[in-house]
Amino acid sequence: MCVIQKTFDGENIPILETKQQKIDQEIMDLVCSIIDVFEETLEEKNTTIQSNDRTGDPDEARLFGTEYYTVYDEIEAIIRTKFYQEAA
Repeated sequence: MCVIQKTFDGENIPILETKQQKIDQEIMDLVCSIIDVFEETLEEKNTTIQSNDRTGDPDEARLFGTEYYTVYDEIEAIIRTKFYQEAA
């Protein structure tokens, strides 16, 4: 599969994508979509997950820092185990 990527000056560069890279991208997209659902629910409930990584920036996400990556890693592991076991 070939993916076209634009450079900063607007030039198109074809990038060959391996099967594993495509699977990794699909998994990343799925994990991010699932986390977005959690983020939206936390926002609706005006709930913020505490994290020692917070700096007080008002733009920090509801799920942030180490806690975000812990959730991300757990969801990714489930997806890889259940749906992409042969690709892991």
